Amino acid sequence: YPAGFVYIFAGFFKLLDEGKNIVMAQYIFLGLYLLEQFIVMRIYTKIQDKKRYPMWILLPLLCLSRRNHSISMLRLFNDPICMLFLYSSILMEVTSWSTMAVATVFNLALSIKMNVLLFFPGFLYIAALKHGLKAVATFLLTTFGMQILLATPFLLHNCQSYFHKAFEFDRVFFYKWSVNWHLLSEEFAVSKQFGSVLLLLTLIFLLYFALMKWEDYNVKSGFTGLVKLVKTRVTWRITEPIRLLPESQIEILFICNFVGIIFARSLHYQFYSWYFHTLPFLLWKCQWNFPLFLKVGVFVAIELVWNMYPPKAMWSLLLMASHVLILASLVISPSHLRGEEKSLVVPKVKKE
Repeated sequence: YPAGFVYIFAGFFKLLDEGKNIVMAQYIFLGLYLLEQFIVMRIYTKIQDKKRYPMWILLPLLCLSRRNHSISMLRLFNDPICMLFLYSSILMEVTSWSTMAVATVFNLALSIKMNVLLFFPGFLYIAALKHGLKAVATFLLTTFGMQILLATPFLLHNCQSYFHKAFEFDRVFFYKWSVNWHLLSEEFAVSKQFGSVLLLLTLIFLLYFALMKWEDYNVKSGFTGLVKLVKTRVTWRITEPIRLLPESQIEILFICNFVGIIFARSLHYQFYSWYFHTLPFLLWKCQWNFPLFLKVGVFVAIELVWNMYPPKAMWSLLLMASHVLILASLVISPSHLRGEEKSLVVPKVKKE
């Protein structure tokens, strides 16, 4: 794990009598869990379209996960702490904090676990959309600087080993703990070829959402149209930045993460905390006129799978079917950034 994880859990180790005071540890994690719940609910309450996103349904759903509760309160994993910082950075983004402030808190999450990199393209896209390439450069430089700064003691000891293990992109997780691909053979599921296909699908869907949903790109315009579109975004600094409504920014970030989750080569039980809190938003974002019982049904089906042990092919199939149903609906749904809902992108009003 990266350096931030070592600092936090070394602190817990000293504070909790060398890890022996489990009860106190659970109280600490209870506080962190409640804080994370509060921050996520604050993100949801920033949504302006309360008719489409009814808080009286969405907020209770955020509290109804036995598995997420277990990950935080019983298992004491590092994932909830990582996501606490990640959701804090999202709340800062939707409440118009500076790019550097958002990037700083995001990097505290990244220093604990690298799964938050699934949100990284979304943050960069929002920075470019709102402020131009200068903000993108600020985010990237802050990321590089903070990760180097936090890792300095480890880099001075063994630089190569630190980066290889802290950000181990080629790591193959144990198949027996994998929730999502038990419908495939172990040999195929852990193969490099399958991993490459999943990575390619991730990039394809991210590009699809970026070009076809969040931008007004017409396939018929071909490469020329793509170049023209890129030129409109290649601006160092936008003098009159647009003010995106919270649901627009939440849409970008949650979909980027969800695409990465669907095409992850392995999802262990604690990884549910990476996207559980995004599910209510994504389900109510779906364009198909799902009745309430179907939306809740998909939510319950996903929760059910994550509570089944050991993983089996039938549960993996149910999880994949639920994920694909959500993704397919998001593909055909109009984006908050353009199309039928273009009015949700509100220009910043110039003061007289």
